[in-house]
Amino acid sequence: MFGSSNRFIRRTSIIAAMLVSVVYLGFRGAFTLNFDSVYATSASLSLYVAELYGCLLMHLYFFQIWEIVEPEPVAPLKNRTVDVYIPTYNEDPSLLRGTISAALALHYEHETYVLDDGNRPAVAELCDELGATYINRDTNLHAKAGNLNHAMGITAGEFVVIFDADHISRQDFITRLLGYFEDDRLGFVQTPHSFYNFDNFHGTLDYGRQTYWEEGEIFYNVIQPGKNYWNGVSFCGSAAMFRRTALEDVGCVATETITEDMHTGLRLHAKGWNSLFVNERLVSGQAATDVTTFNTQRLRWGEGNLGIFAHDNPFTMPGLTFAQRLCYLGSMLSWTTGIQKLQLYLAPMLMLLTGVAPVAELSWTLGIITLIYMLTIWTAVTVTSNGHGNLIGTELTHMASFWTQIQSCYRAVFKRKKTTFVVTSKRGRQTNSIRRFIMPQCLYIVGSALAIAWASTKYSIGLTHDLTGVLVGSFLLLSQCWFAWQVIQRSLRASDETEEIWRHPCALHMTYQIGEEDDRRVGTAVTCDLNEVGVGFHAFEDLPIDQDIDLTISAMGLTATCRARLCQKSQGLQSQSSRDGNATSYRYGCEFVEPSTEALGVIWRLCSDYATTRMYDQFESRKKHRDDSIEVQLATSEMDDERINLPISLSDGSTKYEPTVTEGITAHGCMVLATNCPDIGTETRFVLTTPLGRIAGTTVVTEIHQVKLGCVPLQLAKLDFVGFTGEGRSLLLSLCNASDQNRVSAVVKLQPPERQLPRVRPAILTGTLSIAASLIAIFGTLVWNQDDILLNFNQQATVVPQETRVKLASLLAKTVADPDADEQRIVRLREIFQNLGDRQSIGKLDQLIMDRDVTTFTAKFCRAQTFDGAEMYDRALPIYADLLEHVEEASDDQERNELFISAGRNHANRGDVARAVALFSRVDPLVVKDDPKLRREHAGLLAKVGRIEEAISFLTEDDDSEPSYEDRLHRAHLYASARHFDQVIEHCHALLTIDSEDPAVLKLLANAALGRDDFELAMSTMDRLVQLRPDDSEARRLHALTCLWNHDGERAMRLIEPILVANPNDAELQRSFVEASLLVDQLSPSQSAQLQRVALAISEGPNAGVAGQTMVAAMARHNQTESLIPFLTQMVEERPHEIKLRLQLVDLLESAGDFRSAEKHLNWLLTATTASL
Repeated sequence: MFGSSNRFIRRTSIIAAMLVSVVYLGFRGAFTLNFDSVYATSASLSLYVAELYGCLLMHLYFFQIWEIVEPEPVAPLKNRTVDVYIPTYNEDPSLLRGTISAALALHYEHETYVLDDGNRPAVAELCDELGATYINRDTNLHAKAGNLNHAMGITAGEFVVIFDADHISRQDFITRLLGYFEDDRLGFVQTPHSFYNFDNFHGTLDYGRQTYWEEGEIFYNVIQPGKNYWNGVSFCGSAAMFRRTALEDVGCVATETITEDMHTGLRLHAKGWNSLFVNERLVSGQAATDVTTFNTQRLRWGEGNLGIFAHDNPFTMPGLTFAQRLCYLGSMLSWTTGIQKLQLYLAPMLMLLTGVAPVAELSWTLGIITLIYMLTIWTAVTVTSNGHGNLIGTELTHMASFWTQIQSCYRAVFKRKKTTFVVTSKRGRQTNSIRRFIMPQCLYIVGSALAIAWASTKYSIGLTHDLTGVLVGSFLLLSQCWFAWQVIQRSLRASDETEEIWRHPCALHMTYQIGEEDDRRVGTAVTCDLNEVGVGFHAFEDLPIDQDIDLTISAMGLTATCRARLCQKSQGLQSQSSRDGNATSYRYGCEFVEPSTEALGVIWRLCSDYATTRMYDQFESRKKHRDDSIEVQLATSEMDDERINLPISLSDGSTKYEPTVTEGITAHGCMVLATNCPDIGTETRFVLTTPLGRIAGTTVVTEIHQVKLGCVPLQLAKLDFVGFTGEGRSLLLSLCNASDQNRVSAVVKLQPPERQLPRVRPAILTGTLSIAASLIAIFGTLVWNQDDILLNFNQQATVVPQETRVKLASLLAKTVADPDADEQRIVRLREIFQNLGDRQSIGKLDQLIMDRDVTTFTAKFCRAQTFDGAEMYDRALPIYADLLEHVEEASDDQERNELFISAGRNHANRGDVARAVALFSRVDPLVVKDDPKLRREHAGLLAKVGRIEEAISFLTEDDDSEPSYEDRLHRAHLYASARHFDQVIEHCHALLTIDSEDPAVLKLLANAALGRDDFELAMSTMDRLVQLRPDDSEARRLHALTCLWNHDGERAMRLIEPILVANPNDAELQRSFVEASLLVDQLSPSQSAQLQRVALAISEGPNAGVAGQTMVAAMARHNQTESLIPFLTQMVEERPHEIKLRLQLVDLLESAGDFRSAEKHLNWLLTATTASL
């Protein structure tokens, strides 16, 4: 059990990870899915579904490990009968020997049965030799499950232990587990599967760092203990003890699937039987040695586990608790992750090949949220795994097995009735060919190289500008390619490396005798590796090879004596320096010659109980921190840096203690490991064999640490040297202080050689294929995208060669003729022709864009602008409205700002200036600041909606910089609109210093002067303007009006008359001419005639009111009575109620002697007056 504080941290991290995953997936689903096209939608949804599925499996994992339960050891039940089953089919008898010998040596009284489905006489002889019971049968029906059930029918033990053919059991296996069956409803107890061949296919091994990891670390150290809490432990096929009645209750071992273990455990739980997992390494077996055995094994496991759904679906099967259902679902569905991993592997590859991201946008927000999500998940996994998690190892295993898992899913669904039980080869490859096993990884590397080369080429020649997508996709692909490369390296290891029998690294005391009796040499050595075939050792004298040698190997109270043949020799150290002494060391390899049964039994025990357990003690010392760990004690001692293994013998005269090896040596003492050491304070004699010679003397025991190696209690003693014989002290000092090049620890320290993975063959294989794929991608990119390359290289060109024009014309024709032509190509082609000034080609593309219902953002934008260019503002309006609703889809900030500007101009052209101002205000201020023309346009729109002061402020807010000529002119106009005439005059004078003949400035200056009633300035300015532009009718008109406003009637009439002759119907000129005539005393004949013509025009015009009255005054002033009477008569008829006009007419009629007409009008006035009273 974990402490309360640890439990709180674990549960908090689990809850945090689950909540963060839900938030992350919610964010992904709500904001990041890409629905731009059918393909984008499918790619985005498939990746999202893969993430959802991974999150589901992660939640099931966290559920299973919510609480870790480690049962305390209990005393075994007494007087029970136990049967030990070792099912076998085609395993090598030499391998079986170790398993059978270990099973026979189990401490509790039991019967050992070897269940041989291969019917091999050699196995029967082996059983007879060792003392096990041999059982065979006539058929192989139902494979391993049938074999076990057959044995169940002919044996009668109350409890059944199952070991695989390669599982070497610890002696206390039965006694460690049997006590738990005091619970009458306990159906089975499962223990971990550990492996002794650490340099296996899927493990990660580093002797230097003392680390080892394989995928079972998580399952056996985290998941299975977690399942204890839910009573949902999985049966793993071996290293388990069953209650016979429980197996019989479910019809014995399940035979419907090829994973009888999981299926049987499921049925036991459904029947109400309890289960328990004891997390202690009680067996060690052989892991998959190469890619063929690894994938064959995983294919059977995956296919079998998924096949259970067809027979006993844990989600619907009666009898299971809800927690048990989730536990089994978590275990069984874990074999379906291959499809999910394939989707994750392919997503960046497809993104680079298609240019379509599986997310809406590769933004910093998405990256940060994803990073937080991943860090939270991995933190939770790290915390809950208690040091057994390994990100690199996990991803390596996924890469090695993803295709096999996909095959498992396919076979479980579509070929369930054709499944067969394939026994995993324990030594050697499953098949000679490895091509199909590494093909997925090779194809992935090749596909990644092709995708990266394709995307990089497109970016380098400007076909895409998505550098973020290229970098992110390439990084993800290269990361996964590293794992694929690792898988290929492991797969291409030489067959002799994977087929040879594992040599267990161990430093054991060994004595040897060699030579004939008359020349027999006796020596002491230390082993470096050991297995049932032979031993490697360090000796400190030169021994002849190809000779027999008698060996005695000792450790843990065990002794194996046998004969061997010296086969190999290599010199590890030779020095004759005055400082280091005469140091000599050789490494030998020898093969056992007809070892006895007893010797082989001890050797197997030493390999499994000592060598393998010592290695696990080193690997797990930092994870479990047990006080009885040898490695923990050594790591905290002063000899941690001096791990020198040399053979040593101790005796105190009356007692000769077990020979052993040192675990560390300094100039003051050493540490040894033995079953029985002298008591603390005891002075003993020692003999230490070293490369410099024998060192003898006396020691005293100063410390003893009680440690445990598996089930064997040992003592780790610290010995202090107190005296030496002969030159012992000098030799010891030379030994401990040897120079670096003759460092003794480099020779006699247990440092197993780590096999280097091959590099040349994998590099040639993947490198050749990747280079070929990259060249194909580059060439294919250039050929496939030659039209786009043409567009890209001429995007900014204003002049192109004739050859390029021909190509562009051809591309134009092809584009126009293609009803499905790419929208982006149309837009880019239009931009090129626009830069070239080819209006005819632009017209064709404009018509094409207007006729098509485009879908992409850029194409819609271009279509709207095309309608604007054709002054079809109403048709462009709804397109702009749609674009503004989806403005976040703009390719970049530039396109977004251009949209606001174009949409604003559209509204301005339609008369909705207020909306135009609102859109212009959304443009990036920096863009406006850098574009004076745009600033002036924006200010003009503000002025149009009456926001004159704001327009002036907007245009002058950057007064730190010198305004341009156009800016000054625009500011002057704005000041004029605001009637700030002084500022107008100031700006005009400044402008005239730059261009003294600008008519627009002169006109503006004259108007400003008039607005300020500065007629002198106005007249001088207009005189100058007319002098400069005598043919400018507008200037002449303004000049004439200025004279009028200056009350210079004579000059005004002279200037207005010719203009009026040219524009006889101009009402303003007519009115001005009449007003000017009132300022002069006499008219010239032409002016008088012109006045009469104006009178006629006014009388016939629609607005003769005020103008008519002024005309009357002018005609009266210049005595044009004959013309005035008809004019007034007509005006009175049109406006009979204007009394003043009628009275004027009466006076004129009386003056002319027409009293009758005058009386008529007076009577009308009298009648009208009487009626009003």
